[in-house]
Amino acid sequence: TAGDCIVRASQSGNSDFAAAPEETQTVTIAKATQSILFTYDGGTKSYGDNSFSVAAMASATSDLPVSFTSDTTAVCTVTDGGTVSLVAQGTCTLRAAQAGNLNYDAATEVTESFTVNRGTTTISWAPNTSLTMPQSGDDLSAAATSLAGAISYEVADAGNTGCQVVSATPTPPTLPALTYSRTGSCEVRATAAQTDQYESVSTTVTF
Repeated sequence: TAGDCIVRASQSGNSDFAAAPEETQTVTIAKATQSILFTYDGGTKSYGDNSFSVAAMASATSDLPVSFTSDTTAVCTVTDGGTVSLVAQGTCTLRAAQAGNLNYDAATEVTESFTVNRGTTTISWAPNTSLTMPQSGDDLSAAATSLAGAISYEVADAGNTGCQVVSATPTPPTLPALTYSRTGSCEVRATAAQTDQYESVSTTVTF
């Protein structure tokens, strides 16, 4: 154990000599140093992946437990015990630490980083696709929905209908509206914008 060790020397004497005065010496035992080995080997992650543990990826030469913090909480969080949760795309930097105890000094902290990609998601859009002349400029029956960003609409193929999207970026609960001048098929694309969490995604519906 680190600390001061007091050593006492004595001689009790014999038939010819009286006991000698005792002498003491103090020996200071310094705390041992320790280091952390932290190697992230979990590969690239994507937003939406399950939480995972990095506890087994770090150890201290003292065999004392390592604790974790995140330097990039906007991208990832981590519990003291090493369970990582992904918050957004970017670079996740984790910091491993060991505070020491009575016998060991604190270890120098070590960081490891990995990439978090945007996740992929879907877009759903199921409006009534059977429109009747001369209904033109009316709101469509349903808006697209997605976990990604704001949704915009555009004509992918007007065919012979002369169709146009009236409200390309409606604010919910406003629905997109479509104008057309002739019968036929009109393809409209709905696109959810890219966010910090998700890649852009789109779908096409034929009216």
